Amino acid sequence: MQEKGEVALLTVKLKSGETISLAEKYSRNQLEAMRKKEEFYCRSCSEKMILKIGTQRIPHFAHEKGSECTEYDRESEYHMSGKIKLFEWLEIQGLSPEMECYYPPIKQRADIAFTYEEKTYCIEFQCSTISAEVFRRRTEGYRKLLLHPIWILGGKNINRKQTHKLSLTNFHYLFLKETANREVYLPAYCPQTNQFIRLENLISLSTRMAYASILCKPLEKLTVQDLIEPTLTLSPSL
Repeated sequence: MQEKGEVALLTVKLKSGETISLAEKYSRNQLEAMRKKEEFYCRSCSEKMILKIGTQRIPHFAHEKGSECTEYDRESEYHMSGKIKLFEWLEIQGLSPEMECYYPPIKQRADIAFTYEEKTYCIEFQCSTISAEVFRRRTEGYRKLLLHPIWILGGKNINRKQTHKLSLTNFHYLFLKETANREVYLPAYCPQTNQFIRLENLISLSTRMAYASILCKPLEKLTVQDLIEPTLTLSPSL
């Protein structure tokens, strides 16, 4: 069981320097054997880590008690599940994604990094509320390294009031993106339903309420191009 406040990771380095990721589908027996013979280290702070294999949660690595590592967010089961499913989807698309890719110059790690058409993209699957300052700092950090951040909102954060009526906060508006045609949309993903969600044709009613066309698509039917540069519907379906 993940302890309250614990930092859970899926990717670590071994004593040999090799990097391993639990997104690679190890069996329970393989994980138990690995835990007996290997030592695990945080790729950010190099502190020793523990491999936790429970029955209630996704297997993960955690810092030992008393760790002072501050480079990683506290992650929920929802977040970890989403990262794994997005990682697997990118593999099915024929790409070679890297889980929790760490960039020392900016002291940041992307949930997932992948290269497509000679550009490297960094997915930030954000399920908990963060400030606009943190959002901008992380975005600018990636851009300093000529990386292309893709922020995806955790689907559980979409607060639908009616079929097309939503409650949106300043946090939600951080995720708005523009297509090449300057059409605005908001990308989200829910690992529980495995649905990729796109809010389009947003019409602000007040500082807290908006109308939008809400498109849901099973992740397996999404293409990389849909993620990077989607084709939006021409008019709202209200």
